Amino acid sequence: MNYKEAIEYIHMTNKFGSVLGLDNILNLLDRLGNPQKDLKVIHIAGTNGKGSISTMLNGVLTQAGYNVGLYTSPFLEKFNERIKTNNMDIPDEDIAYYLTEVKEKINEMISEGLNHPTEFEIITAMALYYFKEKNVDIVILEVGLGGRLDATNVIDDPILEIIASISFDHTEYLGNTLKQIAYEKGGIIKENSKVILYPSHKEALDELIRISKEKNTSYIIGNKRDIELIKTDIDGSELYYKKENEFGLEKFRLSLLGENQIYNVLTVIKALETLKKDGYKINKCNIEKALTNIHFNGRFEIFNKKPYIILDGGHNKEGIESFVKNIKLYFKDKKITLFFGMLADKDIDSALKKLIPLSKKIYTLTPNNNRAYTSKDMYEKIKKVDNHIEATYLDESDEIAGIIDKNSDEIYAFVGSLYLIGEVRTKLKNLIN
Repeated sequence: MNYKEAIEYIHMTNKFGSVLGLDNILNLLDRLGNPQKDLKVIHIAGTNGKGSISTMLNGVLTQAGYNVGLYTSPFLEKFNERIKTNNMDIPDEDIAYYLTEVKEKINEMISEGLNHPTEFEIITAMALYYFKEKNVDIVILEVGLGGRLDATNVIDDPILEIIASISFDHTEYLGNTLKQIAYEKGGIIKENSKVILYPSHKEALDELIRISKEKNTSYIIGNKRDIELIKTDIDGSELYYKKENEFGLEKFRLSLLGENQIYNVLTVIKALETLKKDGYKINKCNIEKALTNIHFNGRFEIFNKKPYIILDGGHNKEGIESFVKNIKLYFKDKKITLFFGMLADKDIDSALKKLIPLSKKIYTLTPNNNRAYTSKDMYEKIKKVDNHIEATYLDESDEIAGIIDKNSDEIYAFVGSLYLIGEVRTKLKNLIN
């Protein structure tokens, strides 16, 4: 098959839904020669921040000279973003080639009366197979949903596990308490392994510590007192790592914006310290260069400065709270023009109560997903929350071209579902350029 056929095939398999469990993915991987068994994997779970942590780790390890495979989800603008080696997206022709190999094994499964793998299982299997064939030194593997029953949880002996910040999201699958959610996320922790824990809520941390002890796993929790924000502006932050360390790292600059990134980078530093102790060759220069130049599209991304255009994929309670804090931090008392869209299964009411006070006008958009809350329904919900706020619903994302004034001093912020952020990012590139 060619690239177009491969992408169509992947998206066609969306009809098989999301199935939590490992039988299917293990069967498929076995037919591919169990590529996961030959990979050195850093496995990362969490509610928020796992993408930022993955991106920073990838940057540092690549800077240190390692051939790094990176697997994340979802993509913003093009499917290929989900699978990278050395910061380069998987080429179109490789997707076509490796998916053809995977599809042959799927057809074998179907002929034997087995269940068809889901979209996420297929992509995960293809990524692991691809990384094995490309002889990567390290794989950074980001969990899709939860952890315990996620398709990525097929790694028997990871070199390191990381649990990022834990908060409420996907509660219909993961549970209604932080303890229940932490139990699912902590399902990636293996016997006699090493895990780095983000300094999260006590209820979540207590559960992760319990799991670690039960698995005889060494755990390290980032101490918030070990890192200090010296100053921050719209171009990045200067931070001070106060704890004595093998790198000699003290003051450094981080290009990722937001208070939430302070403890994400602390978690990354703890991971790098552990890797260095295990023999990985990483130095202070690698860390400083990577963190100074790191970019993570769609996460409080300053897409443009004149006018300001901000893209933020905050789509749950903690994500929205971080966005609000960051707007107040970088833009003080200025009001924003908000473009907003979320999926229907998110806590929209809570998000609006936080976003409306920041906004002088709101445009609603429908994310490109079958679970989306429509722009018209969102407009009506906004009016119920605050009938005085100026609001308009848009039928198409193309309409933003007639709204953004390129010569103004406005702050335009696109917030919500990553399915929305990816679509508008492509439109904005054409508009601004």
